[in-house]
Amino acid sequence: MLAPEQENEAQVRREDQDRINRFARLNARLHEVQRELQKYQKELETLDDASTELLMLNETSDNVLLVLGESFLETTEEEGTYR
Repeated sequence: MLAPEQENEAQVRREDQDRINRFARLNARLHEVQRELQKYQKELETLDDASTELLMLNETSDNVLLVLGESFLETTEEEGTYR
């Protein structure tokens, strides 16, 4: 940060200030959307991993355990894959 005597009071046209403000809003929205995208990609990867695990289960096993919050739910492989 500049000392008060070093600060320059530059004149900015209204049009330029509007463009700066628009850029700042769009840039903030871009970062927000990128964070959302990363969150959804991570969720998709987790679901894909779970689906793969269900497919890799031994075919002789009749039931699987699904995690719902902090609980486990015993269900069939078909029902588990559907959910």
